[in-house]
Amino acid sequence: MGIAHGGVIVGATIATILGRDFFPIKFSRRVNARVVRKRSKLLVPPTAHLEARRVLLVDDASNSGETLKAAARAIKKHGPRELVTAVLVRSGAFNPDFTATYFPGKIVFPWQIEDETENSRLSSKASKPNKKSPIKE
Repeated sequence: MGIAHGGVIVGATIATILGRDFFPIKFSRRVNARVVRKRSKLLVPPTAHLEARRVLLVDDASNSGETLKAAARAIKKHGPRELVTAVLVRSGAFNPDFTATYFPGKIVFPWQIEDETENSRLSSKASKPNKKSPIKE
């Protein structure tokens, strides 16, 4: 199983290489690009056919482990025989079962470039005064 967004790319690739089924799970604090929740909400739950199966839960990166832990709780409700976690990059104190590498800085994967570009665009718009606005700085 892969956690959307980045974990879907990584998880689907691993599942294809191993010749296994792949299913997504999605958590988000956002609606569109805006953060609207303090904690991630489960938006795409795990499929119900996980009973007695071995499950590999994959994400692209992990810092606090909040999303991986929440996804693991949701998956465990379906009674898997085994559940292990894996990430490409670990950047915080949380330690998944498998990690490709540790990097303490900010990571931007190719599949996040559009998100980062949009965030920069929104940030720079917010910091520039609106010439039509009656409010003065």
